[in-house]
Amino acid sequence: MNTELFIAKRIIGGKSSGNISRPIVRISILGITLGVAVMILSLAIVNGFQSQIRDKVIGFGAHIQITHYANSGAYESAPVLKNQSFYPGLNEADGVRHIQIYATKAGIVETKEDIQGVVVKGIGSDFDWSFFEDKIVDGKLLQLNDSTKNDSILVSKRIAQKLKLKLGDKLNTYFFGVAQNKPGSQITSKASTLSIGNEQSDQQVILLINKSRSDSMVVSKAVATTLQLNISDKLTTRLFLESDASSETQAFYESRPFTIGDIQEKQLQDWNASMLTLTNGKDSVFFASSNAIGYPLNINSRVTARLLKEAPVTVQSYKVRPFYIGGIYETGMEEIDKRVILADIQHIQKLNKWGIEAHILVNDETGDSLEIEGIAYSNTPNLDYQWSIKGLRGKGPHKISASADSMVQLIVSDVSYVSDSLETIPDTALLYWNSVDGMLETREVTSGGSGKYYTGGFEVLIDEYDDLSRMDEIIYQNIGFNLNSTTILNEYPEIFGWLEMIDINVYVIIILMIGVALINMTAALLTLILERTNMIGVLKALGAPNWSIRKIFLYNATYLIGKGLIYGNIIGLLLCFIQYKFGVITLPQENYYVSIVPINLNFYHLLYLNVGTLLICSIVLILPSYLVTKISPIKAIRFN
Repeated sequence: MNTELFIAKRIIGGKSSGNISRPIVRISILGITLGVAVMILSLAIVNGFQSQIRDKVIGFGAHIQITHYANSGAYESAPVLKNQSFYPGLNEADGVRHIQIYATKAGIVETKEDIQGVVVKGIGSDFDWSFFEDKIVDGKLLQLNDSTKNDSILVSKRIAQKLKLKLGDKLNTYFFGVAQNKPGSQITSKASTLSIGNEQSDQQVILLINKSRSDSMVVSKAVATTLQLNISDKLTTRLFLESDASSETQAFYESRPFTIGDIQEKQLQDWNASMLTLTNGKDSVFFASSNAIGYPLNINSRVTARLLKEAPVTVQSYKVRPFYIGGIYETGMEEIDKRVILADIQHIQKLNKWGIEAHILVNDETGDSLEIEGIAYSNTPNLDYQWSIKGLRGKGPHKISASADSMVQLIVSDVSYVSDSLETIPDTALLYWNSVDGMLETREVTSGGSGKYYTGGFEVLIDEYDDLSRMDEIIYQNIGFNLNSTTILNEYPEIFGWLEMIDINVYVIIILMIGVALINMTAALLTLILERTNMIGVLKALGAPNWSIRKIFLYNATYLIGKGLIYGNIIGLLLCFIQYKFGVITLPQENYYVSIVPINLNFYHLLYLNVGTLLICSIVLILPSYLVTKISPIKAIRFN
């Protein structure tokens, strides 16, 4: 029989009236109860924050990214061949949930009222949409396939509100290419897109190009003042034509240098009709001669004019892509919502000119002969044109007989690559023709280019976040020498650093709450000892050792701690359930990335918290129980 435990139970179950220790014991139990409840809430809330924010970041960027080793980490992806030994076979590996392709490209979106810098993330048909299923606030997810390019995009609610966009709206996005140094290319005034109007206009003339003097230009006083021009200054003009019917703006320009011959201020009707005129600040332009810039123009054709000062500076080419709003999402993550747009990866493949896109252009059809020319779109400077007809070399143009053959094949390949990491996949174009009623009809068949065989990288989703470092090392050891793997921790170090700092708050709260519990229980234990001084004297007189008597009070204290733990768990778990189920406490999402206080309870954290609190308090209470050894049996028996 455990005598110490038996006596402790009798003390616990006793109902002595006027017990001075009872209120102190109750206060101690209440302190432990509140401390445990606070610790449970702290753990649940912090785990919820970390889990939700981590899931949001991973939902956009995956756990591990595989990219080209030359990738600088900027928003411009370096091309990687999709044909890799691990893709898509990595889906079957232990610990891997999914692998998908992606590419990113920086751009600028423009509306009539505002502009916004964005990062367009291109995704393919293998994209895992599970993260976005509950993040779409309007519209629907993108329907992607490898055969057809989708012009719909997903934009964030933040971008949509800033640019005043809604479902179905057209959104022009500008993408900039590689910078090059060219003379005479410093843009000193904004480009104006105008329409060809009629001859009647009395607006102030800002620019006149006199066709009779190819090296002279007449500008208005307003332009001279704006651009700080003087007589004999050199100025370059560029004129762009736009094809409204095309899904992609086709910009053809002619750059012409001129010398300022005169600065005048006149009305339109005073100028010679052989000049090209642009009106100041109005959406109209008058071409007296349709050959003013060397292109046939019609009423309502679109033209863009730029004034360029002659100076050797750096410029960037750009392309425009019209997209359509197919859906609006909201994650609550400012770093993502303020800049990321989701689009079909085929747009980025084409914009970056990955691979080669071959075409056969028919320049002339004369009788039974054709004049054909090979055209290729690629970032590769050294291309080889191989024709199926003997004797044809280079891109052309070539004159061929339309009576002897009915088809010609062109294969364009790269002759400059030096290693597998720089390999460019060739592309093929076919041209068919036949005679109908004495007229030649031609038909070109293309593959759409070899850009579809490239990607900006691979995203890998794993089963367990805690295995991130181990899985990253395994993946790194099994990818090509020209590839590199990085974890999401490297992509968003500031966010994950902040999440780690939140743990410090939990540690501080737990230490404080355990400290409060220790103070309360020490006070309760000392009170119990003093209250039972007579009993201690009797037990010592009967020969009970000090340790046996101390164990009686330690059993008693442990019971009180356990009681406080039970009550604390009930209250803490109940509060967690109410917040999880009903979201009573809300937060400003722009500051905390979540709209309600998140709750995520971990069974093992709860177990460690209870066991740890019980053990620490029980062990520490051994010290105040030492007071028993200082009590004299004679004095204790006389104590009242």
